[in-house]
Order: sequence, then structure tokens, then C-alpha cells
Amino acid sequence: LHFVLLGANADVTEDTGVLKSHLAKEYSKIKRETLVVEVRRAELAGDQDALTRALQELSHLSYTS
Repeated sequence: LHFVLLGANADVTEDTGVLKSHLAKEYSKIKRETLVVEVRRAELAGDQDALTRALQELSHLSYTS
């Protein structure tokens, strides 16, 4: 992101923060959706280890976003 902004003016700093915030929210949304699918697959397969890992990661993601 910083590479793109090198030629821009100083007013871009605020826009960069907003953009980073939006990107972080979108990443969290996509990651959460992926983990929900992993949980469902693990449940259907009866894979307790995969289920535990996915649930832990989902829980961590919920606390950090």
C-alpha cells in the first residue's frame, strides 16, 4: 500500500487509515466465513482435532476484530 502512495500528496495519510480499516474488516469477514465452513466440514467428517482448531481460531478472530 505504501508503494502506491509514494507519489501522492500528504493528504493521503487519512485515506490510508480508512482504507486499512476497511481492508481489515473485509479480511475478518472472509476469514470468519472460511472458518465456519471448516467447522461444518469437521463436524460432518467427525474430525474432532480439525473442529477444535477451527473453533479456537474462530474464537480468537472474534476477540481480535
